[in-house]
Amino acid sequence: MPRIVDLRHLYSGLYPDRRTSWVYLVIHHTGGGEMSHERLNEIVKQRWADKEQTIKYPGIPYHYGIHQDGSIEQYHNWDEVTWHAERWNFESVGIVLYGNFIEGASPTKHQLDSLTWLTESLEHDTRGHKELVATECPGKWWDEWKLTLV
Repeated sequence: MPRIVDLRHLYSGLYPDRRTSWVYLVIHHTGGGEMSHERLNEIVKQRWADKEQTIKYPGIPYHYGIHQDGSIEQYHNWDEVTWHAERWNFESVGIVLYGNFIEGASPTKHQLDSLTWLTESLEHDTRGHKELVATECPGKWWDEWKLTLV
């Protein structure tokens, strides 16, 4: 069983909306290589600042992150509605895999093992980001490697 590093003291409370239930686990990728959660937070905030949004992104929008070594970090409580899947935010918990899987790379075996454990533990319908929103995330081979989660 993977260990979950609890980082909610750093990120919980940044998003104002709450919910009492959710339907989906939405899988994402960072679009970059291995990095710290602090660096991911900076990238997310900068990406949205560059888009001239009327609302500023408060920080990491995922509830969990899974590093390439399989370690899991928790950033938000389940009841927090974070901004990771557009109109599906109120109905989903976001899980991000550290890496870029657009060009055909796949998550590491450690990541997939931890993702399998986490999705089984949370017991909700698992979808790739691109199954809900027009995007390439979580990558080119999602349809193949998602089969390893069952």
